[in-house]
Amino acid sequence: GPRLSEASTFIIDQARKHTVEDPLHLVILGSCTNVASAVILDSTIVPRIHVHYLGFWHDPATNAYDKKEFNSGNDTLAVEVLLNTAGLKMDVMTATTSQHLVFTKVEVDRQLDGVGEVGELLLDRWETFDRWWTAEDPEKRQWIMWDVAIIEALIHPEHATLQVMDTPPENTQRPIGIYTGIDVPAMKSSFWAAVGKK
Repeated sequence: GPRLSEASTFIIDQARKHTVEDPLHLVILGSCTNVASAVILDSTIVPRIHVHYLGFWHDPATNAYDKKEFNSGNDTLAVEVLLNTAGLKMDVMTATTSQHLVFTKVEVDRQLDGVGEVGELLLDRWETFDRWWTAEDPEKRQWIMWDVAIIEALIHPEHATLQVMDTPPENTQRPIGIYTGIDVPAMKSSFWAAVGKK
């Protein structure tokens, strides 16, 4: 069942302040648990929210979904709730699309050296974080910036291709948005203009 938590309660409270014309935008970078719980606990928020989800592997040519993806695997039931909620506005930045936004350590060092505390924090994170999910690239020469892709697509819709597709056949049939392409150089330029050396 739904999990009543500080987060799901906060989502419900914030969503109630919004309207169909001006929905609350929720970006899910990991598990869907809190958003799915909020939707189950108060279905009146459904038309007042717009979910932006980072998950799934997806083939745009056949509209085939592979739900065996890291984020989607965190709470498989919650993913199903969101897909099955009729009327829920949902756009998905797939792993298939976001995997192309790769930062190299060389560019990160160049951009973040001497930019202050945020730069130091991000450099330290890169160097010290144990990437437990992969044994590839032990020297951490590059890193896929999955989360940056979805945020940049929201800030600059012109840097991404959003197509309307049907939900998977096992789910409530309805149209959702699927990001099928991103402009990697444009997203990088935008990110570095905000975070890196001016």
